[in-house]
Parts: sequence; structure tokens; C-alpha cells
Amino acid sequence: MLDLLANIFEQHNRRQGEAACEFAFALYTRKLRLKEQHFDDLKARIRPKLEGTADKVRLLRMLFGFDAMPASETLPDEF
Repeated sequence: MLDLLANIFEQHNRRQGEAACEFAFALYTRKLRLKEQHFDDLKARIRPKLEGTADKVRLLRMLFGFDAMPASETLPDEF
């Protein structure tokens, strides 16, 4: 699973990686889980591949915890 996910994230800007955001969100929400060591290995492996300022790259970096989530003052109090 580690290699499959790494390949998807490494190819995030190609057709083979079109589901990268969905997999990142599943990992972020813990709907998809990896062993801690595998998750750490995945993050180390893909971090260099997620350079740039494209919206998709920025989202992936936030979901993996490489960048902070933006603060929003426009969300309702109950959100």
C-alpha cells in the first residue's frame, strides 16, 4: 500500500495521480490508515515532490501537515 500511495502522490500532476487529493483527504481524516512507520516513510518520500504553488500542491501539503491550514474568520461559529 505504501508504494501504491507513494506513486499516486509522486504523480499528482499526471493522470495516474488524479486521485491524490482524495487519498490525502482519506489519510487526513483517518478513513484510510497506514502503520505509523509507513506513514512517516510516505511523507518523507513525497515531500520533495510537492514543491510549488499550484492549488492542488498546496492542498496536498496542508493535508500532510507540511504547511499550516489557513485560518478562516468567515466560518460560522458552529462549524
